[in-house]
Amino acid sequence: MAATSLAKRRGSTITSADWVQFAKDLGVLPQTADNCLSHISAVYQLARPAWGYQLDAQVINDARKVCKALGLTSKSRQRDRRPPLEELDKLMTLFGNRRKGSIPMQEIVCYAIFSTRRQDEITRQTFEDLDEAHPDIWVRDMKHPSEKLGNDVRCGLTPEALAIIFNRRKEVGQTGRIFPYDSGTISRVFTDACTLLGIEDLHFHDLRHDSISCLFELGWNIPNAVAVSGHRTWSSLRRYTNKLAGVAVRSDNSPFYYFEYRKSAYHIVCGNSAGLTAFFAIHPVKDEEEELRASKVFADMRMRSSNSV
Repeated sequence: MAATSLAKRRGSTITSADWVQFAKDLGVLPQTADNCLSHISAVYQLARPAWGYQLDAQVINDARKVCKALGLTSKSRQRDRRPPLEELDKLMTLFGNRRKGSIPMQEIVCYAIFSTRRQDEITRQTFEDLDEAHPDIWVRDMKHPSEKLGNDVRCGLTPEALAIIFNRRKEVGQTGRIFPYDSGTISRVFTDACTLLGIEDLHFHDLRHDSISCLFELGWNIPNAVAVSGHRTWSSLRRYTNKLAGVAVRSDNSPFYYFEYRKSAYHIVCGNSAGLTAFFAIHPVKDEEEELRASKVFADMRMRSSNSV
């Protein structure tokens, strides 16, 4: 915006046609252009009540209508890409062979699947955010159409997600970020791995869609699933429940259906995934005391789930 000629003009002199031309000149995807005009629209809405600046909101509203009609803007397409077990296994095997000291992508991918968290949210969570007793964790600045900064939400943890947090903790009382890595780097490493393995059109965010879908396939009801995913509206959750009629539902031999807690290791009960099996086999519980604590948490959570699901 600052680099365009509109930045030098008074807001009250900018017309709908100017904003349409602005959208044309952006040279970005229609979804990105729509997002940009959405932010500009918010400024128009607040200009008079917040700052006493007389801007006509109809100007930007008309521009957005024209842009939509011309195809310059559009809403983001909902993705329904879910990685099959074979792709996940390839990724986990590749990440398992990375040199020591690299970003622990095996743990991050597994945590994303079992926690339903976005990559930015994963890198912001801290050990202090964890409440083992319930168990749940703060999700800081959770993504929301109208709120972001300060939109902190407590979300439940599945037993598998909690187990991964336990294994990230080197000592009782440890503080700081659970995954102290840059979210952009995580995205790049994941994308590069997919390219190397010939896996097409798979984004890190697709893991969230897959994990929420799995919760419903496991028979979780809406309140329990929402407690983990953090969704606020039925409209945003409907896309997952629409799959329950039998479309795009995992088969019962998926290893994500059956995990059990074992002393010193987490083993996949079923499935034929060497990469995933190796991941759980090399991540032992830190000590017997922590193992007992985890066992109790898991047992309590399973009991509550069986009573409410």
